Amino acid sequence: MIKLRDLHFEYPGSRFARSVSALDVASGETVAIVGPSGSGKTTLLNLIAGVALPGSGEVFVAGETLSKQGDSARR
Repeated sequence: MIKLRDLHFEYPGSRFARSVSALDVASGETVAIVGPSGSGKTTLLNLIAGVALPGSGEVFVAGETLSKQGDSARR
């Protein structure tokens, strides 16, 4: 299961910023992330994968809070 709560992300030195108030993806559920170039699709996937960390909010994957894990555990 994937849960995003009150997520906010900005690239330092950039005007790019995205927020997600809530997103739930159940285990076994199939979803598609669609949007125009530059809309944040890859950034969202990087946040879910633990490659990037949000400025605020929480990302939960399989019941674990990614921001509370070390770099190697997240990845």
